[in-house]
Amino acid sequence: MFMRSVFFFLTLVLFASCQKDNPGTNTGDGPLSYGNSIFYVQGTDYVVNPVSTGNGTYSAFPDNLNINAQTGQITVSVKDNEGKNTQTGLKYNIYYTSPEGRKDSTTITLAGINFQDKLYYLSRNDTIASPIYNANPANGFPGGSFSKSNGKLDIDPATGNINLAKSIRNGLFSDDPQNSDWRVVNIEYTSKDASASTKNNLDVVVYFYTAVENIPSNVSGAMRAHQSLLVGINPVDIPITNAPVDNDIKNIVSAARPRPPCIIIIAK
Repeated sequence: MFMRSVFFFLTLVLFASCQKDNPGTNTGDGPLSYGNSIFYVQGTDYVVNPVSTGNGTYSAFPDNLNINAQTGQITVSVKDNEGKNTQTGLKYNIYYTSPEGRKDSTTITLAGINFQDKLYYLSRNDTIASPIYNANPANGFPGGSFSKSNGKLDIDPATGNINLAKSIRNGLFSDDPQNSDWRVVNIEYTSKDASASTKNNLDVVVYFYTAVENIPSNVSGAMRAHQSLLVGINPVDIPITNAPVDNDIKNIVSAARPRPPCIIIIAK
């Protein structure tokens, strides 16, 4: 009887040790998860917690997400953690590290639209900028409505497609667009999805340059950086340019944050 009791005790100790040392999980009861992979904004902000919580640290990539570094709690809202830009329409990698150094990760999407940083060439009739829904170019927009803060921007109220040629003709850059003209436009939209038509929005920066070589180095640099911040979306080619830094745009466009996206119109 004594030997059986000792054997049973050792078996429990071994089992507990194996559970404790199991890599790829946090200090809770299972792998890192938030229960769902897509979260939708509602009329008021709300929070989602990891299904299996534990001590340790949490972080997100890109790092504009509203996430608590100690608890992993994510605040689902339109605005990002600085309150300056939006966090919706992007996919995020969530990382967890336990006090013992064990690591785990998962991916979530905050529902909404985004525009990928891109160059559009008038001479090639390349003039339609289309939104990406839920961070997946293969997704179709589920329906809804779009409006904009600048009446000169031509945006389809049902699809969100921006007609850049018509925007120029409408006078987005006045009647005579000049090299290095740019406008920040806020696009407001609702979606017929689980957000129940809650108002969402994002800023886009629309530029006009007569030729690629006239794009300021800090603008093209930020656009290339933005490509690496779009989780799950293939990057598009953004050329390296060496035109002088545009100091007026420095406080609006950041290479460290994915928003606002840059839409560049090239005349030639």
